[in-house]
Amino acid sequence: MLSIRILVSSGTEIYYSELLFALEALAWDEQYLFDTTDILMYLCSYRNDSNYANKPINTLLSIYRFGLPQTYAPFETRLEILKSCATKHPKNHIITMCIAAKRTLRTSFYAKCTF
Repeated sequence: MLSIRILVSSGTEIYYSELLFALEALAWDEQYLFDTTDILMYLCSYRNDSNYANKPINTLLSIYRFGLPQTYAPFETRLEILKSCATKHPKNHIITMCIAAKRTLRTSFYAKCTF
């Protein structure tokens, strides 16, 4: 893990968003979704007080949201991956994702249409 921390915060350049962007790109392929989720869950365990909106938990939310998920994997596959990650990682990451996903169901994605 030391190498990831050095990569994220070394020198004057910030590679954190590039790392998350690369993981988002890998998540589109169902073959890499489990590994991508595992890495993102691992990164969620480190405190991040930056002003960046691009954080591992937000990346996970975009991948696993109900409407317009950022992956080609079907819902059943995504659910199985989350179940297997729940046994390996702290439950609070899964709970945070579920609460945030539930909030998105009430917001702009399912807006009322008026004619």
